[in-house]
Amino acid sequence: MSLELWRNLPLNLMEKLYRIEELETSGWTLVEKNDTGLTQAEASQRYSEILADGISPDRIRIVREQ
Repeated sequence: MSLELWRNLPLNLMEKLYRIEELETSGWTLVEKNDTGLTQAEASQRYSEILADGISPDRIRIVREQ
């Protein structure tokens, strides 16, 4: 994609989005249904909340969606 096309994209299409997953016996799943489509700041805040709830950081990962 040319630089000119990138300049015309809305900012929200270029923004990186993340989801937060927890390792369970069945594999990696969302911690909660709304832990997807998060901005970097939202993912960071939510990660802190999850750790404060006592979930081990070894069982949590943040995955880039877009």
